[in-house]
Amino acid sequence: MRTLLLACVAVALWLFLTRKSQGATAQGGNTLGAAPAYEADYDQPSRLDAIVEAVIHAESRGRQTDSQGNTLRSKAGALGIMQLMPGTAAQLGVNPNDEAQNVAGGTAYLESLFQKYGNWFDALAAYNWGPGHVDRAQAAGQSYPASVADYASGILSRAGGN
Repeated sequence: MRTLLLACVAVALWLFLTRKSQGATAQGGNTLGAAPAYEADYDQPSRLDAIVEAVIHAESRGRQTDSQGNTLRSKAGALGIMQLMPGTAAQLGVNPNDEAQNVAGGTAYLESLFQKYGNWFDALAAYNWGPGHVDRAQAAGQSYPASVADYASGILSRAGGN
C-alpha cells in the first residue's frame, strides 16, 4: 500500500510538471503492429498508476531491499523497487537506493518511453529490454524475443489492459 501511494504521488507530481511545461502529446507508433487498442486511456493518471504498480510487482514484488536491508540488485545491475539501471537513474537525476526516488524515476522513465514509442507495449518492451534493442528490432522489422513480449503483455494484463 505504501508503494502504491508513493507511486501515485510521484506520478501525479511528474504529470503535473511535465504536462504544464510541454503538454501530453503521444507520438510515434508501433511499426511491428503489436500495440493493442488500449492506448486510448493513457491520459488518465490511474492508467499510468496501474502500469507502475504492475511494473513494481514484476520487477521486485514490491520490495526495495533484500532481507539484509541492502537495495535489491539484479544480475544485470538494476537497482531497487523498479529495478533502474544506475546509468538510467543518473540520467533521471534520482538515487535508485532511495525508494521514493526509485519510484519517481521509474515512473518518469516509463512516461518518457511512452512518449517516444506512442504505446504501452513498446514502452514496456523498452523498459525491460532497453530502448536500443527495441529501436533496432523495429528498424529491422523484427519481432521482440518471447521473454520481452511476454513481459510487456504481462504488465498490461496485470494493469487491466487486455
